[in-house]
Amino acid sequence: MRRTTAALLGTELNCAGGRFDQGWVSCEETDGRASTDGRRHDHGWAFLVRLDRKPDDPPERVTSWGRFKREGVVMDPTTRVVYMTEDDENGRIYRFVPSTDDPFGPGSLQALVVDGHTDTSPWKAGDKGAVSWVEVADPGASGATCREQAAKAGAARVFRGEGVTWLDGSVWFTATQGGPANAGQLFRYTPGKEELEAVVVVEDRAVLSMPDNLVATPGGGLLVAEDNYDAKDGCRGQFLRLVTPDGQITDLAFNRHAEHDGEEVRPGAEFAGPCFSPDKTVLFVNLQGPEDVTVAITGPWPWLA
Repeated sequence: MRRTTAALLGTELNCAGGRFDQGWVSCEETDGRASTDGRRHDHGWAFLVRLDRKPDDPPERVTSWGRFKREGVVMDPTTRVVYMTEDDENGRIYRFVPSTDDPFGPGSLQALVVDGHTDTSPWKAGDKGAVSWVEVADPGASGATCREQAAKAGAARVFRGEGVTWLDGSVWFTATQGGPANAGQLFRYTPGKEELEAVVVVEDRAVLSMPDNLVATPGGGLLVAEDNYDAKDGCRGQFLRLVTPDGQITDLAFNRHAEHDGEEVRPGAEFAGPCFSPDKTVLFVNLQGPEDVTVAITGPWPWLA
């Protein structure tokens, strides 16, 4: 028997999140304060939705991870350190280092520092930098925002960090408007090696444009969902693109529905939330408005490398 039930209520602007053994983490892509714009509570938290959750269970807020415009989260399966992106033009990359084996318990929120660089947006493909981490002293952002605290401590700017995933011992994440063309970057950070590399930087928007959500494929590659706001500079619409770890790009799917407003053509609904079924045979992905649908694309996918 199949059933549908409300899993999480009372949150604001929920975005990508991430999958954990305990369930799904949903992230609020805002840091709005209580008593502003009609809010009764501060927002910008992550929430754990457990697999065994009952309909009447209250929301489970992960306070220790801090409060910021969080988009995506992923955990290093060995160290249980959690890596997080921030969707803001002055966003930072964060990690939560737990003080116990529980990634949702106490610990330290830290921000990414790149030696010699306060801004990763100008980086081109192949650029690299040594990495360290600085603690965010007030994770709940009771005064300054987390990104303001991080910037003051020397953390590097990432122009709209969005998708994040774990692949072959590295954290991969997108900067949707980073790069010299302001059309996107794909970064790889390798824990232990403590190095950040710009693997893909968009130059031709016909090949890749505004990379957003990100997931590792069953074959060991990356699946990137685009979020285009216009159809310019070669951009033809919204795509799902396959990216190999060495930066080779292939089209997987295309949303052929574009919006026409006089002479202006907008790309149409973006793809969001791509994920594979546990047996890796079905790819689920959302199409945002005006389609507002979730589609299932059946495999198997032996060629998704």
